[in-house]
Amino acid sequence: MTKLIATLIGSGTSYGVPVPGCFCEVCCSKSKKDKRLRSSLLIQKINENNKEENVNIIIDAGPDFRRQALKYNIDHINGIAVTHTHSDHIAGFDDVYSFAIRNKQIPVYSSLDCYGGMVERFGYIWEKEKRSEYLPWHEIKGNKQFEIEGIPITPIDVVHSVAQTHAFRIGDFVYMP
Repeated sequence: MTKLIATLIGSGTSYGVPVPGCFCEVCCSKSKKDKRLRSSLLIQKINENNKEENVNIIIDAGPDFRRQALKYNIDHINGIAVTHTHSDHIAGFDDVYSFAIRNKQIPVYSSLDCYGGMVERFGYIWEKEKRSEYLPWHEIKGNKQFEIEGIPITPIDVVHSVAQTHAFRIGDFVYMP
């Protein structure tokens, strides 16, 4: 039996929660619910009969991605989709790259605008030879469905402070920045 599981591995603000130096009620709270890492989603396709066929898809890899991967026991990544180029959604690409070297390849799906921003910030990762070997990029466009490991994903154009920002629909679930 195969099932799809969506896990928000981060739901904090662009600074995370609590914000260092902030003394508001939420940032001073002792509640676990007020300790949140930056936005990221883990989509898993679990094959209960054959664990070798399990699939992990990441949407957005911010600066907390390493901690999130350790916390949620992510041992491989089959693909990553990126909503937009704000740091809280892409700053973890150094850690994604380390997975790619071990996995041999992780396809990256984003808009052309987003890809340009990632190359500008992480040029050392997307050198021509390395890009094709480890992190092959695939352009996405609003409402044009694509698949990662047989899982259909539909990007949805959304208004945000940067051009070409996408939400993603996976089955009956939508992840929106």
